[in-house]
Amino acid sequence: MCATRPSPLARRRPLAQPLRAVPAETAAAVAQQSIAFAAVLAGEAAFSRSRVPASDPGSPAIPVVAAGVAGSVGAALLLQSGASAGVIVGMVACGAMVAASALRAVRLQTDDDDWPGPKAWPAGMALISFFAFMSFVQTALLPSTPAA
Repeated sequence: MCATRPSPLARRRPLAQPLRAVPAETAAAVAQQSIAFAAVLAGEAAFSRSRVPASDPGSPAIPVVAAGVAGSVGAALLLQSGASAGVIVGMVACGAMVAASALRAVRLQTDDDDWPGPKAWPAGMALISFFAFMSFVQTALLPSTPAA
């Protein structure tokens, strides 16, 4: 009588539990912040366009702002669907908006009689964009958690 040996497949250890790159609670929170950032970005651009002449080099460029809004909303959608690529998309979109807003603040022609001045809006948007960027950076630095 031949003794049967267990097959090599039967002796394998169970597969490790897959990791989710971004915990679901964190993804939801960052996605909400990203949507709010997109709304503020679009609102600031619309307000600034109504106050600053289009010929001014510091006037917001619609394609740049639209790309920032689309990138931020896209990052939120990716995060909500469980794709960790949303973190990278969000960092790129927010980082680009930091640079674009800071450049607008530098290029904007000023009037000393206008307080706080037209530079306050793009400078404030650069700060808000930096905070949004940092929320994505902090999300990227979180340790991975087991998937549900």
